[in-house]
Amino acid sequence: MRYLWLAALVVAAPLSAQGQPGQPTQSMPRVLPGGAIQGQDSLAATLRQRVMMRFMETYRIQAGLTDQQFARFRREMRRTFEERAALQRRQRELYLALEGQMRPGVAADADSVSRLLDGLEQAQQEQVDQFKAERKAYSAFLNPVQVAQLVLAWQRLQQQVQQVLQRRRF
Repeated sequence: MRYLWLAALVVAAPLSAQGQPGQPTQSMPRVLPGGAIQGQDSLAATLRQRVMMRFMETYRIQAGLTDQQFARFRREMRRTFEERAALQRRQRELYLALEGQMRPGVAADADSVSRLLDGLEQAQQEQVDQFKAERKAYSAFLNPVQVAQLVLAWQRLQQQVQQVLQRRRF
């Protein structure tokens, strides 16, 4: 329940782009590959920024970070968030391409499927490597308990975002 505000932000994003009652509405938004909605880039970026700021502040309080630790944490979090987002985008693209190959009634290209599976395997290994690198980077200024609090807080946030997105699809 702690991140209930996140659910409101995620749900409100597409609604705010559709216009307010009594005001002219724009044409139906176009869904882009990967689930993005055309014309919502700036709104989505603003929401992501708010969510990250709120996450960092909540973690600062939970972990009892000093001002110096928090300054380093913010820099590291922004850097690792961008790296993580890039890897997740790559994984989504690979899964979408694999789904495209595995359409019912259409023969899949075995070479393409093999390359996509190799790419997914590599992306999974990169995810493990990224986790290790992040743990090492955070361990330079956080104690093990603070690092564990961060790992668990980040996991909970990701799960809550996924739950909200799944509910919106139905």
